[in-house]
Amino acid sequence: MDILVDDEPDTCMVYQMTLEDAGYECISYTDPVKALQEFRLAYYNLILLGIKMFELCEKIREVDRAVHIIFITATEQYYERFRTQHYPELVNYI
Repeated sequence: MDILVDDEPDTCMVYQMTLEDAGYECISYTDPVKALQEFRLAYYNLILLGIKMFELCEKIREVDRAVHIIFITATEQYYERFRTQHYPELVNYI
């Protein structure tokens, strides 16, 4: 089971349809508070988070340090700010 959280409903729908078409079972949320409330330890294989969901990532890590998390974005604007604010050591590698 995978979980997808993005504040854009259309983005959630497209990613969820793509994952399900590829054979994955996926739950999506547009509300990070609801996603965190529904999060269960060792239940999800992968978490896909909209790039603006870094605070949710930190809260998930408080519950489960081992779960795999991938950040997604459809816009370069948020990507640049994300990598320089949260991962400045990677600026020269990405």
